[in-house]
Amino acid sequence: MTARPRSRAFARFPLLVLAVLLLAAPAWAQFDTAQVSGTILDTSGGVLPGVDVVLVAEGTGLERRAVTNESGLYTFPNVPVGDYRINATLSGFKPVGRTGVRVNAGVNIRVDVQLEVGGLSETVQVQAATTLVDTGVIGRTVSSEQIADTPLSSRRATQVAQLVPGTVGGNLGGLPGGAFTFATGITSINGGRSEEFMTTVDGAPSIRVRANGGFTMGMQNADTVEEVQVLTTNYQAELGRASAGLLRLVTKSGSQQFHGNAFWSGQNDSLNANTWTNNRAGIQKSPLNFDQYGFTLGGPIYLPGVFNTDRTKLFFFWGEEWDRIDSVENQQAVVRLPPCAAATSASC
Repeated sequence: MTARPRSRAFARFPLLVLAVLLLAAPAWAQFDTAQVSGTILDTSGGVLPGVDVVLVAEGTGLERRAVTNESGLYTFPNVPVGDYRINATLSGFKPVGRTGVRVNAGVNIRVDVQLEVGGLSETVQVQAATTLVDTGVIGRTVSSEQIADTPLSSRRATQVAQLVPGTVGGNLGGLPGGAFTFATGITSINGGRSEEFMTTVDGAPSIRVRANGGFTMGMQNADTVEEVQVLTTNYQAELGRASAGLLRLVTKSGSQQFHGNAFWSGQNDSLNANTWTNNRAGIQKSPLNFDQYGFTLGGPIYLPGVFNTDRTKLFFFWGEEWDRIDSVENQQAVVRLPPCAAATSASC
């Protein structure tokens, strides 16, 4: 038997990858999504059936289309987290574009649009006024902008959940170390025990039940998180397995433009003050050298003139982070010598 030359096998691999890219199509995630719906009305308040409604993702340009029914209602289910705009057109009316439509995980919203009589050549641009659809779920969301503005020296994005009422955590600026490297930064939601809330990343459970002191999760690069959400009660059945609440992270995705960053943060004992207890005992401060560095990069996957030339089909987002901690811990103890075993001992 003659073995096939390895060079031919490797030559086919790029062709297989190219075929996968060419057949790629937009895939809408089934987790951590929400519904966008609304009614299209005329200026007199009457409903307008047959209106073409387009939901456009601001970052990627991906479009979803719907047509209003006889009640003037349109619905977009399973919409991923992000910023959107809505365009509505109907013959005999001015097209309307609504911007500033923000979709958060699991929070259904309603965006009603009003059309004015006029020609299609006239376009009306307005800022969207969204209305939350009451689903009975109680929760709060912390956006990526708030995460970036919060001074987190350990860069644990989940710690910003402490900004939500009913959530309790530890020191926002504490350094990670040991088991705490993977901690959520949250100790209690709604007064429940630390073992009684659930943590998910993009809908998938992210827990280590063997850890001491409750659920913990893998370290998440703060620059890769789109939003942190805390649900406290009455959430959907698929988000169960928790009696106290749900801590949910949604990560970022690529866009039509390339974006990225590189970061470094560090602490050194030469810049730190000694503790009060060390000063009282006459002990010098402990050596410490902490470095945290990484990067993120996101954008479209395309081949100019060949594949995804309009950059609306396939995207990527990549982030990595490293920690390096060199430290020495001083511990104090009192040593008591046992009494002499023999009265004749020379040391007594």
